[in-house]
Amino acid sequence: WIGNALTWFAQVPFNVLDAAGFDATKAQGTFLGRFLKVLFQVTPVVASILTILNYMGWLKTVKEALRIGVE
Repeated sequence: WIGNALTWFAQVPFNVLDAAGFDATKAQGTFLGRFLKVLFQVTPVVASILTILNYMGWLKTVKEALRIGVE
């Protein structure tokens, strides 16, 4: 059901385009359309993982291990 929710979330911009009178199917087939669908599906997953790591107190350790944002 999480996959279905992410797929629905990724469809929202294209549904808006369709409601505005544009060809949403054609927009989805373009490189930018496919990129946006992937972006809208991956972003909530990454945000969830980062939030869980933060609540567990592991975010700083993971960032240091990956050398992200380390000054």
